[in-house]
Amino acid sequence: MQGRSFRTNLEGHSPKDWRKSMYYRYWMHNTSDHHVPAHYGLRTERWKLIYYYGKPLGMKGANPPDTTPDWELFDVKNDPREMHNLYHDPKYAPLVKQLSAELYRRQQEAGDTP
Repeated sequence: MQGRSFRTNLEGHSPKDWRKSMYYRYWMHNTSDHHVPAHYGLRTERWKLIYYYGKPLGMKGANPPDTTPDWELFDVKNDPREMHNLYHDPKYAPLVKQLSAELYRRQQEAGDTP
């Protein structure tokens, strides 16, 4: 796992340079337990941007068939259960652009590829 200790955060003293976003990848495509397409995403305090690329990519435990690629954007502050996908709402296009750039930057930092 990439990153650095967050112990000081737990003690109530977040460093000034503490990152404001986190990148993740879920590669267990279409498992019998979860039925979730493979995806990667970015999480901030308020937003979650997810790209479902939907391919098993030969990973152990991931299963065919491929699923249709799709994007989701959630406001986890106002929609904590993630029921309203805001990605295709034109009102959020500037935010999507900003979060997408941050997603790809964090992805590169982690040494991952789209």
